[in-house]
Amino acid sequence: MAYPAHPSCKVLQANLHHSMTATAQMRKWLEVNTTAIALIQEPWVRNGTVCGLRNSGDVCAIQLHSTQDHSLPEMVIASAYMPEADAPPPHDMARLITYCEEARLQLIIGTDSNAHHTLWGMKTTNEREAASETISN
Repeated sequence: MAYPAHPSCKVLQANLHHSMTATAQMRKWLEVNTTAIALIQEPWVRNGTVCGLRNSGDVCAIQLHSTQDHSLPEMVIASAYMPEADAPPPHDMARLITYCEEARLQLIIGTDSNAHHTLWGMKTTNEREAASETISN
Protein backbone atom coordinates (compact mmCIF):
# COMPACT_ATOMS: atom_id res chain seq x y z
CA MET A 1 0.00 0.00 0.00
CA ALA A 2 1.45 3.38 -0.95
CA TYR A 3 0.98 6.54 1.06
CA PRO A 4 1.87 10.10 0.03
CA ALA A 5 4.93 11.55 1.73
CA HIS A 6 4.20 13.86 4.63
CA PRO A 7 5.22 17.40 3.57
CA SER A 8 7.09 18.21 6.80
CA CYS A 9 9.30 15.10 6.88
CA LYS A 10 12.38 14.61 4.72
CA VAL A 11 14.16 11.26 4.43
CA LEU A 12 17.80 11.13 3.35
CA GLN A 13 19.88 8.01 2.72
CA ALA A 14 23.67 8.38 2.56
CA ASN A 15 26.85 6.35 2.82
CA LEU A 16 29.34 8.61 4.60
CA HIS A 17 32.36 6.42 3.68
CA HIS A 18 33.77 6.84 7.22
CA SER A 19 34.46 10.50 6.39
CA MET A 20 34.76 13.09 9.16
CA THR A 21 33.79 15.83 6.70
CA ALA A 22 30.73 13.99 5.36
CA THR A 23 29.62 13.26 8.94
CA ALA A 24 30.01 16.93 9.88
CA GLN A 25 27.96 17.98 6.84
CA MET A 26 25.28 15.41 7.71
CA ARG A 27 25.16 16.69 11.29
CA LYS A 28 24.84 20.29 10.06
CA TRP A 29 22.01 19.29 7.67
CA LEU A 30 20.18 17.45 10.48
CA GLU A 31 20.44 20.48 12.77
CA VAL A 32 18.60 22.58 10.15
CA ASN A 33 16.14 19.86 9.11
CA THR A 34 14.84 18.96 12.56
CA THR A 35 12.00 16.73 11.32
CA ALA A 36 14.26 14.78 8.94
CA ILE A 37 15.18 11.13 9.10
CA ALA A 38 18.70 10.19 7.99
CA LEU A 39 19.43 6.61 6.95
CA ILE A 40 23.22 6.50 7.29
CA GLN A 41 25.75 3.81 6.48
CA GLU A 42 29.51 3.80 7.16
CA PRO A 43 29.63 6.74 9.62
CA TRP A 44 32.90 8.23 10.82
CA VAL A 45 34.40 5.81 13.36
CA ARG A 46 37.40 6.33 15.66
CA ASN A 47 38.65 3.63 18.05
CA GLY A 48 35.54 1.55 17.38
CA THR A 49 33.15 4.38 18.32
CA VAL A 50 30.84 6.28 15.98
CA CYS A 51 31.86 9.95 16.10
CA GLY A 52 29.92 13.08 15.24
CA LEU A 53 26.50 11.40 15.54
CA ARG A 54 24.65 9.88 18.46
CA ASN A 55 23.97 6.29 17.33
CA SER A 56 25.79 3.24 15.97
CA GLY A 57 25.14 -0.20 14.56
CA ASP A 58 24.81 -1.86 11.16
CA VAL A 59 21.00 -1.97 11.42
CA CYS A 60 19.16 0.85 13.15
CA ALA A 61 15.37 1.27 13.05
CA ILE A 62 12.69 3.55 14.41
CA GLN A 63 8.95 2.98 14.56
CA LEU A 64 6.87 6.06 13.81
CA HIS A 65 3.54 6.68 15.53
CA SER A 66 1.30 9.52 14.41
CA THR A 67 -0.32 11.25 17.37
CA GLN A 68 -1.56 14.31 15.45
CA ASP A 69 -2.50 13.05 11.98
CA HIS A 70 -4.18 9.66 12.19
CA SER A 71 -4.38 9.39 8.40
CA LEU A 72 -0.62 8.72 8.34
CA PRO A 73 0.35 5.06 8.56
CA GLU A 74 2.33 3.64 11.46
CA MET A 75 5.62 2.55 9.95
CA VAL A 76 9.21 1.52 10.56
CA ILE A 77 12.15 3.27 8.91
CA ALA A 78 15.53 1.56 9.02
CA SER A 79 19.10 2.08 7.93
CA ALA A 80 21.27 -0.96 7.22
CA TYR A 81 24.87 -1.56 6.26
CA MET A 82 25.76 -4.97 4.85
CA PRO A 83 29.48 -5.76 4.99
CA GLU A 84 30.55 -7.45 1.75
CA ALA A 85 32.07 -10.39 3.62
CA ASP A 86 28.75 -11.29 5.35
CA ALA A 87 25.87 -13.17 3.71
CA PRO A 88 22.82 -10.93 3.15
CA PRO A 89 20.51 -10.06 4.69
CA PRO A 90 21.97 -9.38 8.17
CA HIS A 91 20.26 -11.30 10.98
CA ASP A 92 18.94 -8.08 12.54
CA MET A 93 17.44 -7.00 9.22
CA ALA A 94 15.72 -10.37 8.73
CA ARG A 95 14.25 -10.08 12.25
CA LEU A 96 13.05 -6.55 11.50
CA ILE A 97 11.37 -7.64 8.26
CA THR A 98 9.63 -10.50 10.06
CA TYR A 99 8.48 -8.15 12.82
CA CYS A 100 7.02 -5.68 10.32
CA GLU A 101 5.29 -8.43 8.34
CA GLU A 102 3.72 -9.90 11.49
CA ALA A 103 2.70 -6.47 12.84
CA ARG A 104 1.48 -5.40 9.37
CA LEU A 105 3.68 -2.29 9.44
CA GLN A 106 4.99 -0.41 6.44
CA LEU A 107 8.79 -0.71 6.22
CA ILE A 108 11.30 1.57 4.51
CA ILE A 109 14.96 0.51 4.46
CA GLY A 110 17.84 2.65 3.23
CA THR A 111 20.87 0.43 2.75
CA ASP A 112 24.39 0.07 1.49
CA SER A 113 24.36 -3.58 0.43
CA ASN A 114 27.85 -3.54 -1.12
CA ALA A 115 26.37 -4.94 -4.31
CA HIS A 116 28.38 -4.05 -7.42
CA HIS A 117 27.28 -4.32 -11.04
CA THR A 118 28.60 -2.76 -14.22
CA LEU A 119 25.02 -1.85 -15.14
CA TRP A 120 25.04 0.57 -12.16
CA GLY A 121 28.29 2.20 -13.26
CA MET A 122 30.61 0.02 -11.18
CA LYS A 123 33.88 -1.25 -12.69
CA THR A 124 33.09 -4.84 -11.70
CA THR A 125 30.15 -7.09 -10.79
CA ASN A 126 30.27 -9.08 -7.54
CA GLU A 127 28.33 -11.99 -6.05
CA ARG A 128 26.37 -9.59 -3.81
CA GLU A 129 24.55 -8.17 -6.85
CA ALA A 130 22.51 -11.35 -7.31
CA ALA A 131 21.69 -11.49 -3.57
CA SER A 132 20.49 -7.85 -3.64
CA GLU A 133 18.06 -8.63 -6.46
CA THR A 134 16.63 -11.50 -4.38
CA ILE A 135 16.20 -9.31 -1.28
CA SER A 136 14.49 -6.49 -3.16
CA ASN A 137 11.90 -8.76 -4.82
